[in-house]
Amino acid sequence: MKLKKFERHVLEGIHRLEGRACTLPLRLCIEQKRGRWLIAGKMYVHVNALEERGLVTSELRPGGPDRGYRPRRFYSLTAEGKDTLDSARECEADP
Repeated sequence: MKLKKFERHVLEGIHRLEGRACTLPLRLCIEQKRGRWLIAGKMYVHVNALEERGLVTSELRPGGPDRGYRPRRFYSLTAEGKDTLDSARECEADP
């Protein structure tokens, strides 16, 4: 499955955060990788598209007192998402 560059950044961020990939940490991780500021709405569009393609899953978890107990959405890679990311890395490594 072919990935756009930004989709790959999203998958790499989710993979790097290993279970801690909620919105703010994921956005900061992608910004660090890209070296520039990111509009959160752009990230949501791509995360939702990756979820529809079966590469990412999301789960609502209860929030803590720091968020007024509002739930948080956490993202993780599916097996297909991990395979797709590994394939993208291999393609980039091949001359």
